[in-house]
Amino acid sequence: LAAGQASVEDERYFQETCRRVAETRDRSAAALRGLGFTVLPSLTNFLFVTHPKKEAPVIFEYLRQKNIYIRYFRLPRIENYLRITIGTDEQMDRLIDAIEPVLAGFLTVAVGVTLLSVMLPLIGILGSIG
Repeated sequence: LAAGQASVEDERYFQETCRRVAETRDRSAAALRGLGFTVLPSLTNFLFVTHPKKEAPVIFEYLRQKNIYIRYFRLPRIENYLRITIGTDEQMDRLIDAIEPVLAGFLTVAVGVTLLSVMLPLIGILGSIG
């Protein structure tokens, strides 16, 4: 209790901690946007995110199996959103690194389907030439 009171009374420590959390939050939000996530604006110690091509419960479960815990709420209007509490830089890097494979799996499938849809007409054209 005394340590908690001392930290609240130490304005410099409080300001430095807030600055670090904000920097980590903004850096993590940018990284998630780079992976295709929609990240709602935040001035808090968490991010609220959704991905247009990967359902939130799938990402939640995938990360849980890797012992990375985020929040998922099975509630109307937010059932495809995840709440990610801002941790240390190292923790957030681990989260970003862990999310990439589950998204890459989707992207590989999407590319394969697109490639197949382009290849089938070409195969038909080439077959009619011979």
